[in-house]
Amino acid sequence: MLDGNARTCAGTVASLDGRGAVVVAFIGALVVGTGAAMSLGCSTPRGGSGSGGAVGTDGAAGSGGRTSAPGGTTSSGTGGTTFNTGGVVGRGGMGGGLSAMGGMFGAGGTSHGGGMGVLGGASGDHGISGSGGYTNGGANGGGAGGTAGASSFPVDASADATTTDAPALDDGGRPVGCPGMFCEDFESGSIDPGVWNVKTSGGQTVVVQKTTVAHGQYAAQFHAAPSVVSYDLIITKNAPAGLRGHHFGRAYFNVTPKPPAAHTVFLFAGSAGFPKFKYLEVAGAGTTWQLTSVNLNGVDANSASLPGTTEAYSGGGSLPLAKWVCLEWEFNDAPDQIRVFVNGTEDVAFTNIMLGGLTTGQVGGFSDFGFGYYAWHPASYPFDIYYDDIVLDTKRIGCLP
Repeated sequence: MLDGNARTCAGTVASLDGRGAVVVAFIGALVVGTGAAMSLGCSTPRGGSGSGGAVGTDGAAGSGGRTSAPGGTTSSGTGGTTFNTGGVVGRGGMGGGLSAMGGMFGAGGTSHGGGMGVLGGASGDHGISGSGGYTNGGANGGGAGGTAGASSFPVDASADATTTDAPALDDGGRPVGCPGMFCEDFESGSIDPGVWNVKTSGGQTVVVQKTTVAHGQYAAQFHAAPSVVSYDLIITKNAPAGLRGHHFGRAYFNVTPKPPAAHTVFLFAGSAGFPKFKYLEVAGAGTTWQLTSVNLNGVDANSASLPGTTEAYSGGGSLPLAKWVCLEWEFNDAPDQIRVFVNGTEDVAFTNIMLGGLTTGQVGGFSDFGFGYYAWHPASYPFDIYYDDIVLDTKRIGCLP
């Protein structure tokens, strides 16, 4: 009767005889019991049979045997070396030992007495391949190393492959260290292409720089050349689904020396498909805010006159210039409304928005979130917009201390 750890495997195997010597054989099928043997050249759960393999002991040296001429077999050996790693090691007689390495994976197979090298060790938990075999005076060289195998339990990615892990989440489902569902502080020193799509036109540029920052070492800079209708934006990729509805945002914002006198988009939340899409925005017109619901589906989005556009907007409040401010906003698509807060205080709001006969569902769900600018009516001078410490969440975030 087999015990609970018994396995079957066709191939070459090694086992201990009564004296602790390795016996190597090739058979069609073998039943392997706990600690009795280690199969070579085949995959088994947890890298081999048994509970870590039999540990070799300090066996007595062989009787000083000789190695026959190349191609021959080995007589009694010169005393094997015991591996204290949980593996089985032969002594004397037929050649070098097999280390089971604690039952995790097989070491490379060894050839015996000039015979053909035994295939490499069994694949282990982490897919570590066996090392190549070696000869003991025989004509045929060491056996090939075992191939990397599949794990029979979860693999430690740091040991086996370079992967991009999802951010660790706290008990509330938010990234650890982030006060919301989405955060960007640009402290990596670059725009992460796994997080952002960069959209520019008219030769404009967006960079991460360290000259003008609100906190830390880096902030994003969006530069606008004069007298050209253009946009310069970063738009989220795969933003959290929880932000599709009513949500809040916070960013540190600086526009210098001043924006154009007419409609200039600063940030938005909208549907997919930029530049032909639907969205709510926080924009500016000179030194005041402009809050807008826009439908650009079917519109020539590169035209300054916006033929056929559908939009509803309202203005007010005071847009700070040439300095960092804590800018917060609230977007809601059911019903559609926009609120803006500056340095913790509400500055302007646009509620009861009516667009296309609708007061709710004008966007149809927020999937894309954009930051930078869209200059529909460009200025005759260059200007720059800076962003730092962007956060999005389903509750109001607040300013940093």
